[in-house]
Amino acid sequence: MEKKLEAFMVTVLVSEDQKANLATLKSILKQNYHSIILVICNDNLKHFECESTLNFLNSERNASFKQIYIHENNVILGAYLSSKQFWTKFNADFMLTIKAGEVLYNQNVLREYVDLFKEEENIVAICSNLKGIELITKVKT
Repeated sequence: MEKKLEAFMVTVLVSEDQKANLATLKSILKQNYHSIILVICNDNLKHFECESTLNFLNSERNASFKQIYIHENNVILGAYLSSKQFWTKFNADFMLTIKAGEVLYNQNVLREYVDLFKEEENIVAICSNLKGIELITKVKT
């Protein structure tokens, strides 16, 4: 029986700062996770360098990236709604939203998050920052 590849959807909320966008994308492209859906979301920015971003992705992309999708919102939705609109669009088992300028600190971050979810079935979310990781779990009734 063939093992199912668990897809990890990473949504990047880009900014008008192309250096910040590329720093974030580089950290995602370095991930060693085997099945990544990359969603790049422009939340109605006037000066997002879409063509430059596409050229960068085409030159740096590897086989781990199953899909790359660039979306431009017609109106400003904000971080939550910009990310939420993709939750049912793609068949992903795990999801991460990251803003331009934020980076994944090593090439194993996505794998580590998946391992955390698998270790503890009550986890519904992982909140990560410079101080560490906070696990959000289901309330037991």
